[in-house]
Amino acid sequence: MKQLGLVACLVLAISYMMVFSSCVSSKKLRYFKNVPDSGGITQTIKLPNPNIVHPHDILQINVYSSDPETNRIISGSGGGSGGASGTDGAPASAASSGYLVNDSGFVKLPLLGSLKAAGLEKDRLADTITHQLVSRKFLLDPIVSVRITNFRITVLGEVNAPGVITIPNEHVNITELIAMAGDLTIYGNRENVMLIREENGKRVYRRIDLGKIDVFNSDIYNLRNHDIIYIEPTKAKAAAIDRTPQTFSLVISSLSLFIVIYTQLIPQN
Repeated sequence: MKQLGLVACLVLAISYMMVFSSCVSSKKLRYFKNVPDSGGITQTIKLPNPNIVHPHDILQINVYSSDPETNRIISGSGGGSGGASGTDGAPASAASSGYLVNDSGFVKLPLLGSLKAAGLEKDRLADTITHQLVSRKFLLDPIVSVRITNFRITVLGEVNAPGVITIPNEHVNITELIAMAGDLTIYGNRENVMLIREENGKRVYRRIDLGKIDVFNSDIYNLRNHDIIYIEPTKAKAAAIDRTPQTFSLVISSLSLFIVIYTQLIPQN
């Protein structure tokens, strides 16, 4: 009976070893591990200005006045041209409404022609359009609003819902974006998240560690239009995909152990 009990204990021990050998450390899955339990950390950060217009932005411009025809020409569906305007003012795409800011930072509008847009805040651009409409005697008292409609971030890798995410309020930080993407999978590397950004004609690669509280103070915590976030897989992902060598090794080890137990504990005839 003691021999059977010993065998049972050994089998149970081996089972536990097989289960926990494939487990991902829970500590690796935690965000912001160095935050003290009592809190007490306060940080002051400078947010980027999401209202600045940049080249390649698509602008939705709405004009409200007592002249519905002029309103329709400039606002309408894509500002009277029917779709996003290209660098020469022609429609760029029937699927997206608005006006495209060209490489030189100008936007071409019906009636008004080319106006400098890049570098201006949306409200300042709206004031410029209002002034042009009034000074050229197209309208008397228009109300103009400007929105950036193509604020999009791409999320790739180990998230539950990868894809291109459109941000309706033109501002998002990395934690909000991860929530929109359904959070990281258990195989996502939280300590080495990659940001890919096009800046001043160059492609910039940066990395951020979601496991540290310093993430909130990072200059890349607040994302920009057209940023790409890549969550790379951990080593556990590769192990989960191909467990053949590990399984084979465990089976051989277990069989060898049982053979030893059998020869030592079972009386030989």
